[in-house]
Amino acid sequence: MSVKIKLFGKEIELKKKDLEEFAEFHRNHVKDAKCYLAYENNELCLHEICWLLSRFVSSEDFAVMEECQ
Repeated sequence: MSVKIKLFGKEIELKKKDLEEFAEFHRNHVKDAKCYLAYENNELCLHEICWLLSRFVSSEDFAVMEECQ
């Protein structure tokens, strides 16, 4: 099982282990930081986006994104 997320033009595929770790981060984060607005709208909050970016997007990807703008 995997889930694909498009984030700033880059498609990220979360596989089983990644999904488990992200789900754990999400559960702990929502409980601690209370980013309920995004949670209630079924969206990613800024902290979850940062977690995904730090995990799956390299600095080279950001350089390419800047050149495309």
